[in-house]
Parts: sequence; structure tokens; C-alpha cells
Amino acid sequence: MTQSIWDKRASALEQILSFIQQQYAAAPDPVVNTTVKSIVAALNVFGQSQVQFFRDGINQGKLQPSSYFPWDYVWQTTLTQIANDTAVYQQTAAQRLSGSPEMQATLTKADQLAQDALNLAVDAKLLPVSCVLTYFNKTADIHVIPYAPVAVVGISFTATNAPRDYLAIAHEVGHHVFRHTPGLAKKLYRALPMDPLWREPWLEEMFADAFGCLVAGPVLGLDFQDLMLDDSLEDFIGDDGEHPVEMARPYFYNKMLQELGFTEAANALAERWEAALLTRNDPQYFVAAGSDELVSRAEAKEALETAVPILLDALKDVLALRQQTPAAYWSQDLAPGESPELLYDRFDQWVQQNPQVTVAQLEEFGDDIGVVIGASQPQNIRRKGTVQTWIDGLKSLTASYQLPPTAWTEILSAGNWNVKGPDGDNGTKG
Repeated sequence: MTQSIWDKRASALEQILSFIQQQYAAAPDPVVNTTVKSIVAALNVFGQSQVQFFRDGINQGKLQPSSYFPWDYVWQTTLTQIANDTAVYQQTAAQRLSGSPEMQATLTKADQLAQDALNLAVDAKLLPVSCVLTYFNKTADIHVIPYAPVAVVGISFTATNAPRDYLAIAHEVGHHVFRHTPGLAKKLYRALPMDPLWREPWLEEMFADAFGCLVAGPVLGLDFQDLMLDDSLEDFIGDDGEHPVEMARPYFYNKMLQELGFTEAANALAERWEAALLTRNDPQYFVAAGSDELVSRAEAKEALETAVPILLDALKDVLALRQQTPAAYWSQDLAPGESPELLYDRFDQWVQQNPQVTVAQLEEFGDDIGVVIGASQPQNIRRKGTVQTWIDGLKSLTASYQLPPTAWTEILSAGNWNVKGPDGDNGTKG
């Protein structure tokens, strides 16, 4: 395919982003005319820098060709990523500007919950000051982006009438923390023993589960049990090579809750899960992803439970904050003999008035963007279009070079620019 058609397509996206940015600047909704407008501006500059990098690199011979990824693939991937994000922000703005009063109230509450979860990582010095943007999606997810300090979190439409559907926010913010905390992923991959091999691909999901527990407490363990139980048997016993196998995943939550001191809730949830397994034919084995290895549920349970102290060590500063203010959890322990279902009832009551948190906004300052909390001065300021990693430095080089595909494909994906969800509904673009 000729270069000219890709240039026309890139130009179309740039024009659309510029247009909607102007529209959002005049929008009556304060989130749309600050965070949404500013994130669109950052996307537009970042998208242009990606297009420029690959156009120059291809035309000037700075990028070595790949037999796996032809140049048309590079252009299609780049423009699809930009278009996908554009659609998310249009969807977000439309919901806030034209949604029902119930939808708007639900998004306001989701913003508060997401900011509360994100603030836990900020207060523990894992992340600089950051902000959130929530929107309705078919399922809960995190839209991991490289070009702005924003956790873009999708929530289920059903949260308007079912507050428990807010709970996935705690897990989704955990993905943002995992992807954006410098050195964290490397530290965890080094700390996690390679045996068993099938556990390593679950690391990011386990981290998000652990962080979610530190945010929401025992009610998240209950919620994830129900998330596992509403899937087909194929998904329930299948290993997708990314998420802990569902028939064993609640064991991780139960161990986390025990370690956090929610003893009664952990015990009650453990009993509930064993009873639930009987209703799902009491599966005993699964086949590890990418192999023929048959793994027992007992082995999976042990592998998940032994990962808990490793993750808690990486989150020790977060844990210390929770130990100082245990009332800040979204839920508390059960009393002896109480039903786990009470956790939902109490969360429904708690969330009506909580959390008490100011939602930060992303704003533009000339060629920069930054995070503003209330009337504070902007923080975490960065130049539009930058990602604050080695990618910025490499894209700014003007000298002659020849990058191998192993290098330029990393720039293409921009740090796994993707969408993730707790229940298997995710995919990596690029």
C-alpha cells in the first residue's frame, strides 16, 4: 500500500482530534472541559509524534525492516491505536454531556472511587500525583495509556443500580499502578520464582488483585468469587495465559485477606468458595496455557498463596498506610458467624457517602499538561506527547541510526498501550 494513503488517514485523525478538542474546551461539564479536553490534546500530539517517528524512520532507512511486521502493519497498528483512544474519549464526553442524571451521578462516584484507589499508590510514593477518568463500558477495564498521567477506567453500565459493580475499579487501578510505577514490574518478575512456569504470566493480574484488596478490603474477595462463578465451565477451568485460573483465583484473595487481618471474612469466604466449587462440578485440574501440562487445583492454590508475601513485600509502603488508617478500606471484617453477603450490603451503604476525596483534573498549560487538585498549583507537569520513558529520548534523536525490529516494535506498542479487564475480556494492541 502506498505511503500517501496512510498520510491521509493520519491527517484525518489529527483533524478530528483537533476539532473535538475545541468542542470539549467549551463544554459545560467540568470534567470534559478539563481532563477530557487535555487528554485529547495529549493524544493528538503523541499520535503525531508516533506518525512522524515511523514516517522518518522508514523513509530515511533508520528502521530495519521486519519480515514479521511489514510497514503497512506498522501504520495500521499506529492509527488503530489512536482511533481507538479517540473513540473512548468521545464516548466518555458523550456520556457526561448527554447521559441521564443517574449516569452522571454514577460517573461522579466512580471518579471518586478511582481517585481514592489511585491516591493510595500516590501517597505510598509509587506514583507521582495523577488523576482519573471513568466511563461506561460493556465491562470493567483499564485503558492503559502512555501519554498522560491518567488512569482511564471503564465501569459497567449496571453500576447505576448495582453499587457492587463499582468494586472492579480497585483492581483496574492496580493495573495502572503496575504499568506506571518505575521498576516495579522488573522487581516483581525477579522476585517471583520461575517454578511453576505457568504462574509467571499471571503476575500482573495477581498484582492488581493484591492492590485491589489493599484498597477495598474483603468485599473485593466476595465480588471476585461472583465474577468467577458467572462464567462458562470452559472459562472456569481454562488457563488463558494471563489471568489466574478461575477455579483457583479466590484462594489468592483469601490468603491476602488473612495476611491483612480480615480473618473472619477470609474464613467465611473460603467456606463459601468450597461450597461454590461443588456447584461447578468440583474441578480438580486444568491444562496450563501453551502446554499439555495437567495442573491440579491444589497446586494452583499453593502457587497463588505463595505469591502473596512477594506481592505484599512490593506493596509494603501501601500496606503501612493501610495499617495506619484501617478505616480507609472500602469494607471491614465480618463478625464471627456473619454471612459474607453482608459485605455487599455494607458496601452499598458505605459508598453512598464515601470516599471523601477531591478528584484531580488534567489541564493544559501551553505545550505542557499537568495535574491540578482543587485550587492547587499544577503538579506532575510534562510536555504534551511525551511518555517520560526512554522512548522519548530515542524518538528525539536526529543522528543516523538503524534500529532493529526488537527496538522499534517497543516504540510501536509504547509500553503495551492496551486495554485490560479482570475477567478475561482484554487484548493487547500492537
